[in-house]
Amino acid sequence: MQTLQKLFGKKARDALLPLGGVQKVAVALSESETLEDFGKALNLMRSDLEHLRSVFLAVESGDLGLLKSLGIRDTELADLKFFLDKLVDTGFMD
Repeated sequence: MQTLQKLFGKKARDALLPLGGVQKVAVALSESETLEDFGKALNLMRSDLEHLRSVFLAVESGDLGLLKSLGIRDTELADLKFFLDKLVDTGFMD
């Protein structure tokens, strides 16, 4: 859950339960075709969407330093990069 909080920004960090909890976030990720759709499904603020977009772009460009700066541990990096790369490959960022 802490990884989701780090990725999705302030609203997710402060209020995952009102977003519907981890399960709702996971379902929204699996059902949303784009980042914008995901933001609408969870009523995320524009700043949270931009934060998430910057994380995806950093991963896409190989800048894992951003993930480390968010507190993501080295042991989590490979799995997270794999997951985010798969989302990018689906056109999620378009």
